[in-house]
Amino acid sequence: MTKTFFIGLLISLTFIGMAAHADNKGKFGTSGAIHFDNQSFMAQGRYIRQISPKTSIAPALAFDFDLEEIILDVDLQIINPGTRYYGIGGLNYGDSDVGMNIGMGMNFNYNEKTKGFGEVKYIFFGWSGLVLNVGVYF
Repeated sequence: MTKTFFIGLLISLTFIGMAAHADNKGKFGTSGAIHFDNQSFMAQGRYIRQISPKTSIAPALAFDFDLEEIILDVDLQIINPGTRYYGIGGLNYGDSDVGMNIGMGMNFNYNEKTKGFGEVKYIFFGWSGLVLNVGVYF
């Protein structure tokens, strides 16, 4: 059941990413993350959409390979104009645990269509701990 659910959500995120390319208002991305307190590795698919000049929303679906659980993460990014830095605040849900996170990130522009990012955030409640996330948007 869990694998079927994960595959279904991953396919859904793929279609969201394709729709994002169609209107050029959002980007689909993928990343790898390390949760230091749990000493676990996560793979993540995400979609980011700018909702104002200073604000973006980034829902993501992650799979933690060590804990074997799916995590839904929705972050609000507050962009510092004129820089590549942004603040993060969001909610996490996985295995009946709800958590909040806060942190910061940085974008790297590789070219017009590809952007890299790095984030550091701390998750409170549930599976608390420090997470380092590095990935790319297409």
